[in-house]
Order: sequence, then C-alpha cells, then structure tokens
Amino acid sequence: MFFSRLHHKLLLLWLLSLAGALLFVGLIFTLLLGHTREQQSLHELEQARHFLTGRWDATRQVVHEQLEQLAGQPGLVLSELPDQNVGHAAEAELELLAQRLLRRLEVRGLDYLAIHDERGQLQVMACRCQGGDRLYAYNTRPLGRIGFRIRPSDDEPSYQSHFLPYDLQRLSPSNQPEPIITRTRDQLYLLGWHRMPDGARLQGGVKLSGDAVGRLAHRLEYPLLLQAEELSVGQGFESRLSLQRLQQLEQSQQGWVGTDDEYYGVITFAESGIEARLIFAVPVQSLGHELETLGQSMLLLLLLALVGFTPLGGWFISRVITRPLGKLSLAVQNLKEGHYQRIEGFDQKSDLGRLASSFNTMVTALNEREEALRDSSRELRQLSAALEQSPACIIITDLQGFIQYVNPGFCRVTGYTFAEVKGKPVSLLKSSSTHADTFGQLWGSLSGKGEWHGELLNQRKNGEQFWVAATISVLRDEQGEPDRYLAIQEDISLRKSYEEQLFRRSNYDALTDLPNRELIQDRLQQALEMAEAQHHQVAVLFINLLQFRRVNEVQGHQAGDELLRQAARRLQQALSPLESLGRIGSDEFVVVVPEVTRLQAIENLSRCLLKQFDAPFQLNEAEVRVPACIGIALYPDDGSHADMLLRHADAAMQQVRMRKESGYCFFLEEMNEHARRSLEMEQALHDALERNEFVLWYQPLLDLKTRRITGVEALVRWHRPGYGLVPPDEFIPRAEESGQILPLGHWVLAEAIRQAASWQRQMGLKLNIAVNISPRQIQQPDFVQQVKQLLIIHELTPGSLELEITESIFLDIEAESRTIETLKQLRSLGVRLSIDDFGTGFSALGYLKRFPVDILKIDRQFVRDIHMDQDAATLCQAIIWMARGLHMEVIAEGVELEEQLDILAESGADVVQGYYIAKPQPAECLPQIFERYEDRKAI
Repeated sequence: MFFSRLHHKLLLLWLLSLAGALLFVGLIFTLLLGHTREQQSLHELEQARHFLTGRWDATRQVVHEQLEQLAGQPGLVLSELPDQNVGHAAEAELELLAQRLLRRLEVRGLDYLAIHDERGQLQVMACRCQGGDRLYAYNTRPLGRIGFRIRPSDDEPSYQSHFLPYDLQRLSPSNQPEPIITRTRDQLYLLGWHRMPDGARLQGGVKLSGDAVGRLAHRLEYPLLLQAEELSVGQGFESRLSLQRLQQLEQSQQGWVGTDDEYYGVITFAESGIEARLIFAVPVQSLGHELETLGQSMLLLLLLALVGFTPLGGWFISRVITRPLGKLSLAVQNLKEGHYQRIEGFDQKSDLGRLASSFNTMVTALNEREEALRDSSRELRQLSAALEQSPACIIITDLQGFIQYVNPGFCRVTGYTFAEVKGKPVSLLKSSSTHADTFGQLWGSLSGKGEWHGELLNQRKNGEQFWVAATISVLRDEQGEPDRYLAIQEDISLRKSYEEQLFRRSNYDALTDLPNRELIQDRLQQALEMAEAQHHQVAVLFINLLQFRRVNEVQGHQAGDELLRQAARRLQQALSPLESLGRIGSDEFVVVVPEVTRLQAIENLSRCLLKQFDAPFQLNEAEVRVPACIGIALYPDDGSHADMLLRHADAAMQQVRMRKESGYCFFLEEMNEHARRSLEMEQALHDALERNEFVLWYQPLLDLKTRRITGVEALVRWHRPGYGLVPPDEFIPRAEESGQILPLGHWVLAEAIRQAASWQRQMGLKLNIAVNISPRQIQQPDFVQQVKQLLIIHELTPGSLELEITESIFLDIEAESRTIETLKQLRSLGVRLSIDDFGTGFSALGYLKRFPVDILKIDRQFVRDIHMDQDAATLCQAIIWMARGLHMEVIAEGVELEEQLDILAESGADVVQGYYIAKPQPAECLPQIFERYEDRKAI
C-alpha cells in the first residue's frame, strides 16, 4: 500500500514538474520579446537623434557658407557709399543696397539679411515676413538718433519710423559669428554673421517656421517640435505632447521618455543667450499579437504533454523507483530479525543499485566490526597502561570541569593524590596570576575548534606556582556530542625561567634594570601608533649626564656605574606609571610620554627631572654633583617615527650641552641642520691637521708704559676647503668633544714657539708668545715634558712663553692638587701662566690665591663700554686693583678706541690688545707692525 501511494505521488510530481517547466519557458520568451521590442525602439530613437543632429548642423553650415560668399561680393560693401552727411544721395545709395539684399534673399534661399557698421548700428536690412510678404529698410540717420525708411513691398509706398516692424530690431548680431537661434516677439530665426572687408558685419539666416522644422526630417515621418523659451514651432505633434509629458522629458537624465505607443526624445542646443531644444517622437510596435500567439502555443504544448507523458511517466516510476524500493524494504526487515541476506538483481549504475551495494557492504561490515571490537579492547588496555606510566599530567573532566581521572604523573607534579582531586573542580589548580582573558580564549577555542593549545600558570598543592604547556581536547560520545575534556600538561617551569632570563638580557639594561634601546624604541613606536589613531601628541625626552666622563676618569668605572644606578632611581621616582624610562647609551636616558595634552606639562616634567640632580650623589664616601641636560622632541611636529624623534631629541640635547650647564630645550629644525654641520665638521677635523689646513695668526700685545709691542697671542685658524677661513669658536668645541684638541693643541704650541723663536733671532727682540691651552692638555701626564722639549728644540728665550688657561680648569675639585702641581712645574721652566677671559666663567677669588697664576686677562666685555659707562670703568678698576694686590700682571682685551686705551693706562693696566693696536694677522705681516711701533717709540 505504501509503495502504491508513493507511486501516485511521484507521478503527480512528474506532471507538475512538466507543466511548471513549460510555463517557465513561456514566461522567459515573453520577457525576452518585450525587452527586444524596447531595445529596438530605443535604437530607432537614438538613430533619429543622430540624424536630426546632423541635419541641424548641416543647416547651420549652409547659413554660414551663404554669409561667407555674400560678404565677399563687392556690391554689398558699406564703405563704397557716398559721405553719409549728404542727405538724399546717401539715402538713395542705402536704399539701393537694401534692394540688393532683398534680391539676394530670393537667390540664396535666406529669410533675413542685414548690414551693421563697425559700431554695430544697423544700416540696411531685407526680410521675408509672415505670409510671404517682403520688406526692406535702411537707416536714414546713421550718425544721429536711429531712424529707418521702410518699404513693405515694391508696389507700396515707403514710410519713416524709429522702429522696424515685426520686432525685427531684436535680431542684433551676437558675439559669436556661428549661426545661432534668435527670436523676435513671435518668430524664431537661425542667424549668423560674417565680417566684411570694410569692417562692417553682414548678418543673415533663415526663419524657423513649421515647414523649416519639418524639412529637418528629410522624408522621415518623425513628429518634430522646436521650443525656444515660450515660442515653439513644429510639425506632426498637434496636441499629443501634453504638459505632463514635457515636464517628464525635462526631468529625464537619459534624454527620452517612453509611453505605450511612442518614445519621445529631445536634442538641446547650447545657444548663447537663449535655451532651445528639438523634441521628436518614434512609434512603438505593439506586442499584443505576439503574446496571444505565444499563449495559445503554450496551452497546446501543455495538453500534449499531459496526454503523452502520463502513461510513460507511470511506467518509468514503477520500474525505476517503487519496485526496487520494495526489495530494499524486505531486506531491511530480514536484517532486523537477524537474517543477514544480500540483495541481488539491481543495476549497479543506478542510485538504488548503489544503495543496494551499500546495504550488502553493511552486512559484510557487521562481522568485521565484531572482530574490530575484540581488537579495540586489547588496544584500550595498552592505552590505559601508557596513560598510567606517562610522565605528563593527564586529566579527564566532565563538561562542567569536575575531575574524573588523573594519572600518576599528575600526582607527582602537583602533589595531590587522586582521591584528593576526584570530583573536585579543575580550577583548584588555577593560579591567581593567570589573566581572565586566557581562560576566555581557552573556552572559546574548545567551543569552536574542539581543542586548545597554550601555556598555563598552575599552582601545586604547597602553593608553589609552575608553568605547563597544555593541550586540551573535547572527547565525544558515539553520537559525536561533547562528553568529556582531556587535558595533557607538561611542566615547563625550567624553560620559562630560561626564557625570562633571556628576555631580560635582550630588552633590559643589566646595570640599571631599565629598558634598553630596542625595548624603549618598541614602546615609543607603540605610543606613536596609538597617537596616530587617537590624534594626540607624544613627547621624547633625551637626558644626558654632564661630566659623567670626568667621574669615570677620576673615580673609576665602579663609581660611574653606581652614579648611573642612582640617577636611574631618581629619574624613575619623578615619572608616572604611564611614562617609560630607558637607558640607550653610557650616560644617556630616554623618557617617553605617550600622551601630551599641554606643552606646559612637558616643561614641568623637564624641570622636575632636572631637580632630581640638584642633590649630590654619594660615590665612594664622597659627594659628587652631576648636572643633566634634556632635549625634547614632539610627535608629529618633530618627526613621524621613533628613530627620527630620538635623533631630533638628541640634537636638542646637544644644544643644551654646548652651554655646559643644566637645562632643557625643545627641538627646532635648525638644530638638525646644526647637528649635521657639526658632524661634518668633526669628520673634516680628523684629517685637517695632516692636510696642513691649520694656520696660526698673531695679535700684538702693547705695553702701556713703554708703548712698544712686547708680545703676541697665537690664534689658530682653519682654512677648510670649500668653506674658507673657519673661526676657532666654531671648531674648537668640536675638537674638545671628539678628543682631537690634544694633537691640535700640541701643534699650535709647537708652531707658536717656533715662530716666536724665529722672530727673536731675526729681529733681536725680547718678544713674548701667548698660547691658549685646553684643560685636557694640562691633564696629560706628560704635558710638562712636552713643553720642556719644545723650549729646548726651538731655543726660545726663557720667560718668553705664556700659557693661557680658562677658569673651568679649577672646577675639577678631585684633580685640583694634580693641576696645581702641573702649573708649578711649568713655572719652574720659566713659563708664565695667565687666566684668560677673567670674569666670564665660574669666577671665584679663592682659586686666585691657591693657584700659581702670573697674569690676569680682563675679558673684552668689561672693556667695551668703559669710555661711556662709569660702572664698567669702576669694575675694570676694581679688577686691576685686586690683581695688583695679588702681585699679578693685568692684560686688557678688546681695546678698539684710543679713549679705552687711555682709561686703562690711567687705571694701572700693564698690557692691552685689540683692534686698535692691530687685528690678528698671519706671521709674515707682524714684522711691519713691530717696526711701526718701534718707530713711534723713537719719535
């Protein structure tokens, strides 16, 4: 009975499918037919548009060519008329010219011709008017107020008027000579103009009437309508084009509107000063007959299909589907009863045949499964033994996370027994240090993928934490549903310890425990990415410890390391948890401020960091003060990536460091250029001495008592290729920082002694030579021996060498005793010592008493205003009296006026130098200066 009902259902499904297929095919054909008709109508509409556009362009070209030909005819030249002030003669000639224009209308097929003079004033015109009438007119007052003589036709009298009939005065020439649409009160024209040889303009064209518009179609049955403002002329439209259709056509972006029986198109003419368009229609062919024929055909096909295919479908369904299914049903019933019988007689290529083959395979597999069950039982016992003996921790829990099984390896690692953890939640192993996101990812992966791999921080029974590499999988039942969880964990605490040590060594400074260059750059890059997304600033503070090198040299590297540790702790105390501190060089630290809202906050932070260095550092039971300088760079103003910001912050720090005092500075673009030039200069200094690019210039020293030159000061100059003469204040600081001051200073000292000895031998003068000495030269252990050898080699007169030192040499308290001993040894060689630029540095009267100094040099800034500032003169006088009281000689620098020289002489100064005496000059120029002052003394 079941298969009988199935047979009927399949047969009904067969018939419904057949009918549906036929209806679907008919619908597709209907849609295709309608689409084809629409595309065909649009194609005809576009062809009509191209054709009418071409006809319109041809009409304009004809008007243009006609005007071009007429403009060249001699009989129409306006300049050949007699003098226009001659009344009747001029009017007669103008009337004759108007008649010629009227005859040209007939010959050329035009409706309007006119000639305008150079001023644009209408002189003569001829026109075919409404109803076929003709008229011509000419200007009777060409130089005065406009007046026309008008003659409607040959057999009517003329009359005088200030206006032309039919509103023809509106047909004035446009700015463009090409033919355009122009209108009068109730008529449209297509007019153009052409320049005539005498400068006048010939205007002409055709009237756009209904017949003229109809001629555009040229034997095509297109209804046409030309609209220009409120005027319209056409042919064939009558009242078919309603106001609503016109509005739809104006709003259409495709340039056409379709109806049931017609498609309307529009051609817009971009004329100057008037908006015109040409509207045309194309008929649409009806689809009614085709649809009726198609419907009848589809109905006939449906009836034939029902009659012919119903018996065939019944036979096919019975043979192919219902009868084989009966055999399969009987075989399944026998299988339930325990009779394993194979099914025969099926076509193996059919779907039911493959189903029968699968059934036979299932019967064979039943016996094989029993054998496999026996093998699986044996393997399960082996697997159980492997779990018990595995050194890894193996845990099985239910879906709620309660422990059902643990192996002995778990008990050895955690310290728990199986009895202690059975039925307990697996969370008893969880460490409080594990982040909640880790467990969120774990459960999410188990729910989605069915497994999770990762690392967990667990806790033993005694509370000790340990790391495990865990693999957690979902165990499923026979239906494939999640049943339990299996976790296999391996203790990796030792490996994690090694990894942590390696990470610390790779990313942290071993001395200060601060982030190193790589880690601080990574944090800076993260801050930049966040700042770019959130549109705020980032600040980079580059911190350098001044005089750190001196601490290393004087107190040793252990003291230097302790200084860095203390400095790191002080800096860290001044920072918030969001700000990062790192050490990127020997004495260089970097602070990253990830979010800057106000520049005032960065200035306050800089001052706070500098204040951390106010208190002295305790090093080897001694107190040492080490100031710091800070350079600041801001993102995005000073750079867009980490390397650029660090480089610019370093350049700003160098600006502060050049002042040799504590402070901070924001980066400016010119600092980058200055740093680049400084680096180039430092590189060029390396080879400058070997290339003999340095020279010595000398400035004379004048004795105020004898008014004779008693000595010179040696001043080094650098002839740098491509840069000319470089002053010492530009390259000496670079040489000091790079250490090149030692070979350069030795060369200056040797060359100055040699030159002074040469002058003494050649000129027989007792001439002193003053040489500036760097503090780093004096700190050399063999400096005294160097000076002694140079004095012996060049045989300089004893007492002629004067070494100038600056006040900064006395700031090194640790090296004070060694410095005093060096100065005493130099005095024992007959070398005199002077303090240069007194009063401009770290002036302290105490060192004048402690250090063996012979000469005190007053800086030029105290001398500059003594002739016009009483306070400056009093200060110089006080310095001179103080030096006298300490039995020291006084030399005043920067004397540029005779008044300054006289005041210094009255104040008790011994020697002066400056531009008033002589500017620094090469050695070959000095003998002339010596002789000049010798001559003055003789006079």
